Amino acid sequence: MHNQQQKLKNTVAALNIVGRFGWARADAIGPLVWQKASEVSSTRMAQRLTRRLVKEKLLIERKLPAQAGFAFVLSGSGARLARQHGFSVQGNGKDWGSIANGVWSPPHEWRHDLWLQLAMVWILRKAPAGSILRMWTEKELRSTTGLKKIPDALFQLQNGKVCWVEVERAKKSGAAQDLMIETVLQVLRKNVTICGEVPSSVVFVVPTDAVDSRGHKINHRKNIESAFSRKTTMDIVPLFLEFEQKGAAPTNFRIGEERVIQPDAVSRRLAKLETQMGDFGPNQDAEGATVWDLPLVDRFVHANPGEDKFIGATICKQSDGRCLLSVQATTIFSPSSNKETHVWVILEKEEATSLAAAKRRLAGVLVWWQDQL
Repeated sequence: MHNQQQKLKNTVAALNIVGRFGWARADAIGPLVWQKASEVSSTRMAQRLTRRLVKEKLLIERKLPAQAGFAFVLSGSGARLARQHGFSVQGNGKDWGSIANGVWSPPHEWRHDLWLQLAMVWILRKAPAGSILRMWTEKELRSTTGLKKIPDALFQLQNGKVCWVEVERAKKSGAAQDLMIETVLQVLRKNVTICGEVPSSVVFVVPTDAVDSRGHKINHRKNIESAFSRKTTMDIVPLFLEFEQKGAAPTNFRIGEERVIQPDAVSRRLAKLETQMGDFGPNQDAEGATVWDLPLVDRFVHANPGEDKFIGATICKQSDGRCLLSVQATTIFSPSSNKETHVWVILEKEEATSLAAAKRRLAGVLVWWQDQL
């Protein structure tokens, strides 16, 4: 490619990256423009490129606090040039941050944004070539969705799956934590649609050496896992991308150990279910399968006036170890209501890989049913 054409291509690519994030440092721009170069080489090339673009008034340079280097935002001319080459860049960065007494300051979330940008760069560079089809930044997502809680980023993989990304910089509690946990649980149940996509997995980006204002260590991963355990009714396995802090920036990214988060409520209900199963089996059916028949595994007396609700279940263990789980709920009305008994099939011979998996699934259904009443 001719030098001038390559120069323009690199210029427009850098402007697009800055526009998509809202702002960026050279170490986020370089690895995305020169993806085949080393991280050090690509960052040096980006430093030269951004100096040129600042001189050409296509980028505006802002000095970050905490010796975090320089941030670059689009000028009006830079945004127009990016749009002229087909990129849907919204607005420019002239108003990014604030000025008080003649001193410029970045928005309070700039550290969170920096962690997110460098985490996304790490993911894109470490993923096999072509395995990530598309990426959405938080800025892009905010302009396209009405969700109360939006992800910090989205990735679409080659297999069609979409991954929701959450950066945890500050310890969440109360309503903010509840909203985050409930939203992520809906994501894992594939109940959330965003940008026309249905994400089904979650990556949490967390520091391993965070401390609070008093110098006490914050274990973000443990806090997240504990919150999920209190809220979920199913086993979940979120992915954690862990890193250490070097000044304001993240470094030494690595994939955290995979751990299953089990629900507290389901574990308690499972312990009770173990006792019930001992009272109702096992028995052998005509085909030699082992069967636990639980006609009254749970009961909710007078959930509504004049109604009794109860749940029955059957677990059938096959010769190869697989189990079939069936669950049904029955509502019996008082005679004065003149209503017929209502039976609702919740699960019909759902397959589980083992007896333990079938029992945990049944415990989860019972906890979920209790929550519905």
